[in-house]
Amino acid sequence: MAQQNSTPTLSTLTLSDQRFAAGHESSPKNDISLLRIPQRTEEEEHGFSLTPCSDITLAELKIAGFTSRDSKFYPSTQAEVEKSILHHFKIGDLTDNFIVKDVSTPSRSLFSFHRCPF
Repeated sequence: MAQQNSTPTLSTLTLSDQRFAAGHESSPKNDISLLRIPQRTEEEEHGFSLTPCSDITLAELKIAGFTSRDSKFYPSTQAEVEKSILHHFKIGDLTDNFIVKDVSTPSRSLFSFHRCPF
């Protein structure tokens, strides 16, 4: 019995999902579950105020990257404040370095800035 020779043909594939028709899955950049929403601490929400005896000027605070809103300054954690002041002193934006003391009360975040004598 002789075998019949036939030319193989490709069947057409119909895809209902457009992600697969493009050859890849949809981009994760549109996946809202990947977004990180930074959590703010209570200190960051309330900002800090300056004590009357602080040596730092408003211009120096601005140079160091602090923003003012409702007479309070942000960012407002002591660690962020010290880091920013030191950074701007090291790169020469500020001519003086400052010692930052947290003298907050239970109802108010207060920082005292004193110029370093060295």
